[in-house]
Amino acid sequence: MNSRLLCPMSIDPFNLDYLTPGHFLIGRNMLSLPECDVSDENTHRLSRFQLVSKFSQLIWKRWSNEYIILLQQRCKWRRREENLRVDDLVVIREENLATTHWRMGRVTQVHPGRDGLVRVATLRTVTGTIQRPITKLCPLLLSEEMAP
Repeated sequence: MNSRLLCPMSIDPFNLDYLTPGHFLIGRNMLSLPECDVSDENTHRLSRFQLVSKFSQLIWKRWSNEYIILLQQRCKWRRREENLRVDDLVVIREENLATTHWRMGRVTQVHPGRDGLVRVATLRTVTGTIQRPITKLCPLLLSEEMAP
C-alpha cells in the first residue's frame, strides 16, 4: 500500500518518477523483490508465513485492481471529460506486473478519433515508446493541475 502512486515528482516531461507514501516513510520508492505467488495454493498446506503472504497477496491484487479502476473515471455518458494531452503522466494498466511495480509513461502524442476525442496515445516509458488505447491508461494529474 505504501507504493501506490500519489503524483508525479516534477512537471519535466522526461521525468517518469512518481511520489509514493514510501518516500515519506523511508525516503525512497519501496520497490522490493517479488515473493512467490501462493494466492492459489490450498490454505491447509501453507506454513504460517506463507499463509500471511497469501492473504497479503490477495489483498494487494484486489486493492490494486480497484484503485486503478477508480483512477479511470467512466462518466463518458454523463458529461464530457478532458482529453489526455501531451506531457501527462499516466499509469499503464497491466495485469501481469508484480506487487509494488507500476508501469509509468509520459504522453508524447495523442491520436484523436473522427469525433475529436482521444482514443490512442503514444507514450514514452523507461523501455521505449509504445502506443496504448486510453482504456488502458490512468492519468495521475492533468497538466494544468501541476502548474503553480
